[in-house]
Amino acid sequence: MNDDLITCPYCEAINKRDSRYCRNCGARIPTATVKEIAQILLSASLNLANGRFIEAERECKWIIEQDPFNADAHSLLGDIYERKGEIILAIEEYREAIRLAPGERFYRSRLEELGRRKNHKLPSLKKYLLYIFFIPALIFLMYRLLSLLLSQGHP
Repeated sequence: MNDDLITCPYCEAINKRDSRYCRNCGARIPTATVKEIAQILLSASLNLANGRFIEAERECKWIIEQDPFNADAHSLLGDIYERKGEIILAIEEYREAIRLAPGERFYRSRLEELGRRKNHKLPSLKKYLLYIFFIPALIFLMYRLLSLLLSQGHP
């Protein structure tokens, strides 16, 4: 192919290399190559696996900036948000992944799983503090009050 031309990754129409949008489908033409995007996506996956959430998130956002129709980048960003405890953002990314790739069953199953997690409320810090500090203190005070009452009744 001529070096002055580029193929749209979405509709495969031929465009000039300096085109920002496909003349056929109107999609934004990524400035990065498919190979570069695949390498960055792999790097983001490895960063997520190694707990480097900031780097993984930055790489996914870069991919989405280059290729907004990349469902895998949205899915991985959803996984990053989930690991960070940002379930609502994770759900939004999986919804976008499903919009971009409606036939992908994995995205749907992940969205359902995230929906169940969102509805499952974890005990708040206040409840933990109540269980750890307040209830034992209350039991101790009740014990002291009972022992004082019992000791006053008997000389």
